[in-house]
Amino acid sequence: MFGIGLPEMIVIFIIALLVVGPKKLPELARHLGRGLAEFRRATDDFQQSIRGEINSTEQALTEETQQEETKKDETAESESGAASQAASEPAPEASPAPRPDVTLAAEAAATAAAKEATGGHVAPAPQSGSAPEQPSASSSPSKDDAAPRSH
Repeated sequence: MFGIGLPEMIVIFIIALLVVGPKKLPELARHLGRGLAEFRRATDDFQQSIRGEINSTEQALTEETQQEETKKDETAESESGAASQAASEPAPEASPAPRPDVTLAAEAAATAAAKEATGGHVAPAPQSGSAPEQPSASSSPSKDDAAPRSH
């Protein structure tokens, strides 16, 4: 077991007999045997609980993987069905969606051109997606504003 042979066991028994005495030695051996049996039971229970946790985790992962594969299969089937249906119907012509970076560059170029044409007095263009601002009564141009001013 631990590399202990019969001669070593006899020596250990003789030393234990001398230390403990002949009356207490059977009781000590009984307690030692019970302790070892309890230790084995505890380790077996621990191993079983660890194995049970590993098995339940593996089972959950297997079920999750099967559900994902089922969803992928359903998605692929629905996409192939939609593709065959779309192929049988004429496709409506759609204009491509404007790209934000291109739209912003076009707005910047238009603003620069307007500033150049009006001598640098241009209000910034409204952001795309927002409603154009309506001039209020106080900001509407009057006859005095239309005439050039001399300084």
